[in-house]
Amino acid sequence: MTASLPGDLAGEQAFLDSVEGEIAFFRSIMRTRPIGLHRHFHLLAVRNGIHKDTGKSLHIESLWDKLRTFYDLDALEAIVSRAVLQSSSVRVSHVWGTHFIP
Repeated sequence: MTASLPGDLAGEQAFLDSVEGEIAFFRSIMRTRPIGLHRHFHLLAVRNGIHKDTGKSLHIESLWDKLRTFYDLDALEAIVSRAVLQSSSVRVSHVWGTHFIP
């Protein structure tokens, strides 16, 4: 079995803009959302999922570009960061009783 290497970026964008490509893309990001601390590893899982579904191997840059066309990644990262800070604050406040550490 030979490994499929990524092609040219324009061809990858055309594939990701096709119906088959978008279905595989959204199906993969439903399985692993590429935001948060491990976003780069999750994007590799997205890439592997697309490859498994379609046999197409894509550059990571093509996937980041596609994500940016649908989502404001900076806003999503801010939401995740706030959620992580709030969850750690809740745990600390729970341990220390009435003390709250923002």
